[in-house]
Amino acid sequence: EVLAFDQEMGRLVYKRTGGPLPGTSEWSLTKTASGTKVVYTNYYQHDLTSTVLSSITRAMERFLNDMRNAIEKEKS
Repeated sequence: EVLAFDQEMGRLVYKRTGGPLPGTSEWSLTKTASGTKVVYTNYYQHDLTSTVLSSITRAMERFLNDMRNAIEKEKS
């Protein structure tokens, strides 16, 4: 469920329901002199175990690496 969307400000907030990690997520994109700064923030409804946090961290690291590789490939 989208809670907020502002294309001009580059902001999207949505609610996660029905899955194992309910809460909200927010994407914020800001143009900079060298490109675009992306901030992705998750808020979880419940406390997370260290195992779940480790899994989420690994998944985000893979996601960011995939994004970096795609950008570098596009530049070349």
